[in-house]
Amino acid sequence: MSIEKHTRDDTKSFVDEKVFLTPRWLPQEYLTHCTLLSDRTELIKRLPRDAIVAEVGTQFGNFAKQILELSRPREFHIFDLSFNCFDRLFFDAEILSGRVILHEGDSSTAMSALPDALFDWIYIDGDHSFEGVSSDIREAKRLIRPDGYLVFNDYTVYSHLEGIEYGVMRAVNDLCLDDNFEMVMFALNVLGYHDVALRRRSPP
Repeated sequence: MSIEKHTRDDTKSFVDEKVFLTPRWLPQEYLTHCTLLSDRTELIKRLPRDAIVAEVGTQFGNFAKQILELSRPREFHIFDLSFNCFDRLFFDAEILSGRVILHEGDSSTAMSALPDALFDWIYIDGDHSFEGVSSDIREAKRLIRPDGYLVFNDYTVYSHLEGIEYGVMRAVNDLCLDDNFEMVMFALNVLGYHDVALRRRSPP
């Protein structure tokens, strides 16, 4: 296996002067147990139900509603910079009961205040820059149980709808290679904003 495959290269756009730092290559061994799914709702259906879960980045709360419906978490922590756009009315009863807990502010800072191994799984859809995703990963990998899942939205290098670079694929591949996680589910998206679910690899 050549060392070059584990390094990053600068790749220049074919249409303008943009230069992208490509993700590190993932060997097949990190995908051995990976299941291909039609969309992210199918992925959520396969995650533990009646669990303690989190969503990092929610905006209006639309996907949080699907998580509540599909996964029925017994405790659901939602992180966002601001809940000004969030559909609080929909979640009001769950918030009052303590089942849904809102954390406003920088997500990695808010997560740093929580105890280790709290969550069965975490869905990460916050700051899509490499630095932002990496900060969320730093805390999230500490917060999941040993057999827990980290799930990432927008596993891509570029958002063609926004015209900006995304760091999600770079950060996720680094997590696999540097912290011994493997990809266990890959959920397709028709616009290329795929989702992936990761777990820690079993020791050899």
